[in-house]
Amino acid sequence: MTAFSLGTVWEETIAFLRREAHLLVPVALALFGPAQILVMTAMGPSVARPDSANPQSILALPGLLLILFGNLAITRIALVPGASVGEALSGAFRRIPVALATCLAIGFSLVAVAIVIIIAAALGMMTSGGSLGADAKDQISLLIVIPMLILFVRLLMLMPVLAMEKGGVIASIRRTWDLGRGNSLRFLAVFLLSIAINVTFAMINFIVIGALAGLLRMLVGGEFVTALQLLVTGLVGALLMLGLTVYVAFAYRRLISD
Repeated sequence: MTAFSLGTVWEETIAFLRREAHLLVPVALALFGPAQILVMTAMGPSVARPDSANPQSILALPGLLLILFGNLAITRIALVPGASVGEALSGAFRRIPVALATCLAIGFSLVAVAIVIIIAAALGMMTSGGSLGADAKDQISLLIVIPMLILFVRLLMLMPVLAMEKGGVIASIRRTWDLGRGNSLRFLAVFLLSIAINVTFAMINFIVIGALAGLLRMLVGGEFVTALQLLVTGLVGALLMLGLTVYVAFAYRRLISD
């Protein structure tokens, strides 16, 4: 296992995206595009009653599943020499059960840790006779968020491991954790890059796409513009997610090379 240069991985990613755009872009739009639209619809206000719980939130489940499948498939396209789209999709499909179980195991573990921290903090406050004020709630939030961020950074290579290796749930998590040993700062840089990409996506959506959609609404009106805005936003998000997926895949390749 070796370290990797962030700049070198970036150059390899750009070169690969340019060379294989005809192969990668349709797959990304077909998988990440609908996934983005489903997740954004699930996160939006309720269509029927904006002030009530959103029944559309159930759409997040197929959206997240598509994102998981898309990560596995595109990673295999990037890392398996000469792999066709069909072979990459087939390989990703075979790994979906383990990948889904791994993500659920990590999610349940995070929830369990959060519950333990909340209970311990509440018992501590009760023992000391204090009250759970705003400051205490902020401290509890930090105790929950900081370990989660550390875990997300250390498990950055989870998708390539799930896509390319044959281990089960525990073996995949252990392998991913081992890959992060000695590379925490590099993983943190990639994690910050992913945040920057998400912020860029939000700015494009709000400033560019949102402004154009507002102008179209004044000229055309109706729900057509809203649907068009959702479609364009989903496509832009799919392309950004494609770039990040390939970047992480190439970082993984560098890590496992001797």
